[in-house]
Amino acid sequence: MDRPEYVKEMLAAINGAKKQRMEILLDLGLDAVLRRGWYESTDFWNPEMYREFAMPAIQEEIQLAHQADTGYIYLMMTGLMPLLPELAELPFDCLHGAEPALDGQDLGEIHRRLPGKSIFGGISGPEHFGAKKPDVVARAVEESFRLMGKTGLILGMGDAFRPYWSWENFAVFEETWKRLR
Repeated sequence: MDRPEYVKEMLAAINGAKKQRMEILLDLGLDAVLRRGWYESTDFWNPEMYREFAMPAIQEEIQLAHQADTGYIYLMMTGLMPLLPELAELPFDCLHGAEPALDGQDLGEIHRRLPGKSIFGGISGPEHFGAKKPDVVARAVEESFRLMGKTGLILGMGDAFRPYWSWENFAVFEETWKRLR
């Protein structure tokens, strides 16, 4: 970060290529586009750097998506709590990756600080599905609903279900979700 001009030049090239690809894809009539914000969190940047280096491109992408009547999903799984003020300013439709086992995330605070945005998450794959205890999964689903309510919650996990995790845990997840929705 000693050379911010280099970072800006590099990001201009990356974001320019992303924008061209996005314009082509939007012509196909997509339901939503997803931006993976893995390297845009406070794991790598502070909020000031996020505002300077990430937000302008994200705002432009959101505008393009919305002009095409397409939803915009922003994926950020860790390092997001310090960025809640910045994320609240961005008019994306859904935050993907809110996972209670990561990074001291507070699902209730995320929900409160991002009004009008859907939240995809609430369950930790390794901690809940991988726990091999159905009651742990049921309590996690109940806690997600308690903290975030029904409106705007897309209950799920940020990572993929592993074949060695208990299928019984997935069944309990689904049963609990059906009961509470």
